[in-house]
Amino acid sequence: MLVDWHGAPETLDQDTREIVVQGWKAGAALRERMSAALALDREPGIPGVRTWSAFLRTRWKHCGGCAMQQIDWAEFIGKARSTAVHLEMRDAYGVAGEAEEFAAWQATGPIDLDPDSESWRGGATIVRDATARGVQVRRARIVSEPVTAYTRWLHQSTIVNLAVGERVRWLPGSRASDISLPGNDFWVLDDRLVQFHHFSGDGDWAQEPFEHRKEPFVVKKCTGAFEQVWARATPHEDYKIG
Repeated sequence: MLVDWHGAPETLDQDTREIVVQGWKAGAALRERMSAALALDREPGIPGVRTWSAFLRTRWKHCGGCAMQQIDWAEFIGKARSTAVHLEMRDAYGVAGEAEEFAAWQATGPIDLDPDSESWRGGATIVRDATARGVQVRRARIVSEPVTAYTRWLHQSTIVNLAVGERVRWLPGSRASDISLPGNDFWVLDDRLVQFHHFSGDGDWAQEPFEHRKEPFVVKKCTGAFEQVWARATPHEDYKIG
């Protein structure tokens, strides 16, 4: 039986104790922690959440930095068997967690480039695991020029993406005018599954941040757009920002 917590998208399977958020199931680590603590209503160990009941009743508006979203991300990339490609088309993002790092860089200058540091470890491990099993992970970014401060920060931090096995390329928006692009950022896994990303106007995750599509025409459009961008784009090592 599924329980709807006050209209929020989270549901709890009373038989398996699995959390289901917008169609995603929590990973094993979170399920184990939940099973051990739920009955006693102990602290879940998630920043800003005191109890499991509070966790289940919370509508996660900022998915980017929460434990639940990190587990979903691992499960999603874990579905890839051979390829995972990602197209980013915004000049600035403001998702929770990353926005704080960007603000710190603007204030002080230094940037964390250690893939094994606390701030990078989760995502770095996911990509390393994928590439270790033979998945080719590629990321293309369409950016305006002159670039924004956010793009400058992102460019500096991309060394971490490369260190864990991603290939990254950059394409100025002025060279993408005749490419038919989807309306949102996306991932495509194995030319079979698309995950669109939805953001608010200020770059944070939208209230419903993900949209999964499997229709052949959607997959074909996204795959084709990515490959056109990739063919024109400059490898990160050669893309210089003045």
